[in-house]
Amino acid sequence: MEEFGFTEAGEKFSFVGREYLLQPYADEHPYQVHKKCTQVGITTKAIFSALFSCINLYPKGVLYLFPTEKDVRDFSRTRVNPIINYNPEISQWVNDADTMGLKQIKKSFLYLRGTKSRSGAKSIPADKLIADELDEMDLFIYEMARKRLSDSTFKHIELLSNPSLPDFAIDKEFQASDQQHYLLKCPHCGQYNDVNETFPDCLVERAKDDVILACFKCRKELDKSNGKWVAKYPSNKDVRGYQYTQLWAKNVTPLEILKEYRKAKAEGKLQNFYNLTLGLAYVSAKDRLTVEQVLSLRDEEFPENFFQIDGNLYMGIDQGKDLHIVFKKRCKGKILTYPVVEVDFKELDKYMKYVTRCVIDALPETRNAKAFAERFAGIVYLNYYNEHQKDSYKWDDERMIVQENRTESMDASHCLINEGDIVLPFSDSAIEYAQHCHNTAKKLYEDEETGSKRYVWVKLGPDHYRHADNYANIAMSEELSDINNHSEDIGEDLNEKFAKEED
Repeated sequence: MEEFGFTEAGEKFSFVGREYLLQPYADEHPYQVHKKCTQVGITTKAIFSALFSCINLYPKGVLYLFPTEKDVRDFSRTRVNPIINYNPEISQWVNDADTMGLKQIKKSFLYLRGTKSRSGAKSIPADKLIADELDEMDLFIYEMARKRLSDSTFKHIELLSNPSLPDFAIDKEFQASDQQHYLLKCPHCGQYNDVNETFPDCLVERAKDDVILACFKCRKELDKSNGKWVAKYPSNKDVRGYQYTQLWAKNVTPLEILKEYRKAKAEGKLQNFYNLTLGLAYVSAKDRLTVEQVLSLRDEEFPENFFQIDGNLYMGIDQGKDLHIVFKKRCKGKILTYPVVEVDFKELDKYMKYVTRCVIDALPETRNAKAFAERFAGIVYLNYYNEHQKDSYKWDDERMIVQENRTESMDASHCLINEGDIVLPFSDSAIEYAQHCHNTAKKLYEDEETGSKRYVWVKLGPDHYRHADNYANIAMSEELSDINNHSEDIGEDLNEKFAKEED
């Protein structure tokens, strides 16, 4: 294994203290996923893999992707170029090593590209795609870049990233893999330990500033160098997945990790700790709804005559293969929420005799959506999310459209569900609605070049009902503005709440 030579720091490469890297470095699986913490040596592994493969294996080359062009510049200058320069067995084959985004290696090429622009990876043929920090990339451009492998006989893929949200990007890819975990064998009792799984109990404080990584069975100290990779799902042979944690990293002590954990917990900043230190996906309860949480809002006394009871009826429609619809009606301090599915636009008209206002996703079927709006002018509005729109909704009666900030509107509809302000029926569509609500989560994006930060609700699975719910809330936004003034009605008997008010 020592043929890898020197690292980017000019140090002789060694697996001492990094025994967990032996198997990943030797692994030749064509589709690899590395869900990692920081500073465990996986990026160095990816560089060696790219360079040696260009020399010995790939005729077309390697496309190495990053979130931004700044990442490309920094990576090329501080990681790739030093490894080339420190290793004569590599540098002898490299032309134009100082070129930032393109390096000719023997008869092959290493392309370094950011994913902020579609043109960066549009016309590059490659045998292998490496995506570094997948969770921070534009995933649409990443998927487009994967198509650059279509003409290759290899079609190799290697993904590496700190995770962010559960079920998103690298965590989603890892879940589809064989899920290799590095288990430490206890030198005292022989028990194998997944220390991430037993965290924080795997950290035992024997005295002040004396913390050990401990076996969950005998509670004695573990040896970080004595472990083996074990697949949780060995039958998932198409994708090889590795999970890395600083708990068995060479240069991080258990005491440092325990202090970092306690500080993060006290400051309410556990996401960074789990993502970067443990290499685990994490989302706080306030940023993602659970299926159970949403289903708890069902009530057996949801009125069967929902459409006939008094009150304005609002309708939100999200387009997809089917039309997912959410109806909403205020009733005694609660929002009755009724999800249904229709297969085409012709089926929508039957509801319109009840509807006060409807908001429908303008895309992808713009023609059908516009025709629907024209049939019910003044009631139906086409929705366009506008990230530059702040605070208020912008209604345009002439063009039959409404615009709003996507994140702000999703925040508002999330809050209504999270605080239990809605009531759902017991139905199959309510179960699907709950799953769709669970399939979105709030993620922080930071632009490294400008320093600007913004939150975005990201899709983790089918989410049509979640957006239909949002559109219904936009439709009833004027009524929702005074929802807090009706809190005194919330505790009333459901039979009374749902009863039709007498004239």
